[in-house]
Amino acid sequence: MNSEVTIYLGLGSNIGSKIENIIVAVDKLKSNSEITFVALSSFYETEPREYLNQDNFINAVVKLQTTFSAIELYKIIKNIETEMGRKTTFQNGPRLIDIDILLYGDKIINTNEVLIPHARISERKFVLIPFAEIDNSVIIPGIQKSILQLLKSCNDSGVVQIIVEKNILV
Repeated sequence: MNSEVTIYLGLGSNIGSKIENIIVAVDKLKSNSEITFVALSSFYETEPREYLNQDNFINAVVKLQTTFSAIELYKIIKNIETEMGRKTTFQNGPRLIDIDILLYGDKIINTNEVLIPHARISERKFVLIPFAEIDNSVIIPGIQKSILQLLKSCNDSGVVQIIVEKNILV
């Protein structure tokens, strides 16, 4: 039996009822008996990156604890995305729901399926801002900087605007 690990997931949606999509995804995660809910950030509206001809995103970060391995967690997340109706389009394209493993404890994992910490975590304010809201002192393995340090040095100029405060969500 694996011991419990603290994980952080980034969630995003820019199709349909974006806020509802994220709430449904979090509820699906919470409904798994091997996953313990710890915290959910506020929801932020963010401009698309790379492919700009699409709606703005709603983004959030959730902190959980689980006994699942990183690969098992990845499969559960992909299953939730599929259950919710996510269709594969193209990289950085529109998506009903996107769930990324940002951190899995203090592990560095690089397999064909999973890359943890998330490859672009230090470049994205739409991840760093909600992450910092939950816990700005977390140190990113391999980078050896805290979320707050990464946020302060992040060159991302995209607008990240709070639209639903976390105390309303609890």
